[in-house]
Parts: sequence; C-alpha cells; structure tokens
Amino acid sequence: MLKMTAESQKVLDDDELLFDLRATRRLAEAVRRPRGSLIRDLKEIAGVFLSSVGDYVTWWLIREGIRPRVAVIDGKVERRNVGVRIPEGYIAYRCRNPAGLITREAWRTIKEAFKQALSGKHVCVVVDGEEDLLGFPVSYFTPPGGAWVYGQPGVGAVVVWVDEGRREVVRRLLVLFEPIICSSTSS
Repeated sequence: MLKMTAESQKVLDDDELLFDLRATRRLAEAVRRPRGSLIRDLKEIAGVFLSSVGDYVTWWLIREGIRPRVAVIDGKVERRNVGVRIPEGYIAYRCRNPAGLITREAWRTIKEAFKQALSGKHVCVVVDGEEDLLGFPVSYFTPPGGAWVYGQPGVGAVVVWVDEGRREVVRRLLVLFEPIICSSTSS
C-alpha cells in the first residue's frame, strides 16, 4: 500500500470515491463536535426524506413510527455486537467497511441505496465492519431538504439537515482523510 497526502490528490470524481480513505487526526479534530442538533421532538423530522446511521438510532426511529428511507447499520451498539436485524419491508444491501475507513465499496453501496430510496423504496445497508464514518456518504447523497440522524452515545440523537452546500462541506472534509492507494508489483 502506498500513502499520499489528501491535499495532493482529488478523492472524488463524478460522485465516485477514487480511493479507500483512512481517518486522520486532522479529521478527528475537525469533526469533534456534533455536526447537527439534538432531536428535541420527533415532529421536527416527521415527513422529511430521512436516513439513519447506527443500529440503536435506526431502531429507535422505527419504534417511534419513523421509517428512515436509508438505514445504515453494522449489528453493533457502542462496539458491542447486538446482531443484525433488517427492518421489515426494507431492501438489504451489504458492504465491507473496516473501522476507521470509508471504502469505495461502502461509498458505492450507499450511493445505490439512495438511488433506490429516491425511487420510493426503503433500503438497509448492512456493514461488515463499522458504520461510524459512513455519515459522510450519507450526508453527501441525502437530497437537499432531507436530513439524517445518528446517535451520540450518552447524549441523544443528532439530526443533520442537508442543504445545497452540504456536498461541498463533505468534499472539504474528505480531503482530511488519508487516501489508500494499493499497488501491485509485477515480476
């Protein structure tokens, strides 16, 4: 594996991730604080195009009668295995995404999930690995006027409202990741 700095490399091309990306300290510092606001009343998210990232928050929303269009889960709550449960009526997609990364596979899977969701379907993306960083592609592909929700352990559920500038915010944050470039040597 070769490493290169994100600043020297474009990481997105036509909504496609060009490399697997590894989280860095600079990224952690940039996203330390929640990117949205705590949900005080579920009425504030009723009726919007909504997605969720995380098992606990997904099932909490469903229990409360709110069905996210796209749900991204990994079968874990606070790193403890809870088993994968796909909500009834959801199409299931699966992808691989190790901890600390955003893989091209996960990015493409989430992109396809949103394509299906925008055509009226409910989609559950089951992640083999960890879904923590997949809020980036969820935020990128959520249509303006929509929102996505994630759980903040010990605090509550955070809602991130998406507007026209959200994609640019995600693009700026993606350059704080370290691109992973695999090379093969031929003999």
